[in-house]
Amino acid sequence: MKKNISKSIFIAFLAIFFCLTSCTQSTKERALVIETPAEPKVGPTNEKYNEYLLLMNEQQRSAFFKCQNDGERERFLQSESLDHQKYLKQNLKKGMASEKVLEILGNPVMKEVNMSLAGKESRWTYSQFNGYRSVQYHVIFINNKLKEWTQILPE
Repeated sequence: MKKNISKSIFIAFLAIFFCLTSCTQSTKERALVIETPAEPKVGPTNEKYNEYLLLMNEQQRSAFFKCQNDGERERFLQSESLDHQKYLKQNLKKGMASEKVLEILGNPVMKEVNMSLAGKESRWTYSQFNGYRSVQYHVIFINNKLKEWTQILPE
């Protein structure tokens, strides 16, 4: 009788051992899959385009995401003058003196000045051909300090 009980305990022990071993192995396999680093995604939202995406309107963003490769994306950025917008954003700061803007952008095509009780308002117009079309930029000053700049794309 003792032999049967010992044999039963031994068989139960082996069954539990195999069960625990198989459970442990499957857990390790799952952990291995989870811990495997994912490959970095390369696509239109790649970090190098983040600054451009912030400059785009909804229509531009939609067209940009339809681009199939980096070559198409670069051409799109140039055709929409987003590369120049990025340059302006990086180099122009609100409150900057008009002389400093002149150093950065050069002479404008046209200067308009309006005087009022609030002071002197100046609007400088720049025109540039980006390889696809002519684009105009307006740089606006209040009392010779940079207030804002805008880009006008032809329809």
